Amino acid sequence: MVPVLLAASQNFPLKAEATRASARVDNVNVNAGTARTWDGPDDFRREAQATARGREESVQSSALGRTMKYRVLLPEAYARTLRRYPVLYLLHGLGGDYTDWTSRTNVAEYSRQLGLIIVMPDGGNQWYTNAADGTAAYEDYVLNDLPTDVAKKLRTVNSRYGRAIAGLSMGGYGAVKMALKRPAQFAVAGSFSTPL
Repeated sequence: MVPVLLAASQNFPLKAEATRASARVDNVNVNAGTARTWDGPDDFRREAQATARGREESVQSSALGRTMKYRVLLPEAYARTLRRYPVLYLLHGLGGDYTDWTSRTNVAEYSRQLGLIIVMPDGGNQWYTNAADGTAAYEDYVLNDLPTDVAKKLRTVNSRYGRAIAGLSMGGYGAVKMALKRPAQFAVAGSFSTPL
């Protein structure tokens, strides 16, 4: 059995009025402090290099027949320990990509002190499903190719109890669907503003 968390968008704060077309987003006030924001991929790379918390990775996906990019946020203590960490696979919504969580939310700031690796893959606009005509196998990519690559590159707790999956909108749909299809793979599933 997989516990599933469903939440409305007002409970999961996105940056104010963030849109795909916006070049810059204002900082958001979190608990009377100003949260760090990334204004785009270049800002993410600078922060990642400075803190060693963020990484851009890629995997050759056999399910999709091409190289897929994903972002990783590491716990602040990752470089100072040999500990293995649980992984949260965080899926973006329709019209987004693997950069959305770090460029449109404060997930990096919120997760700074958590002992958790956060992996944010690209799901295109395919609803994290395998196409009936066989042209795209995003579900197989997220369930098979991605966790295998993450386990090779990072110190993960490589068991059901070391994996969670969550997402926003389309990503929430994919997260719940995959967790229900593979309860032995994920201990927890989360869904925010999902059309179920």
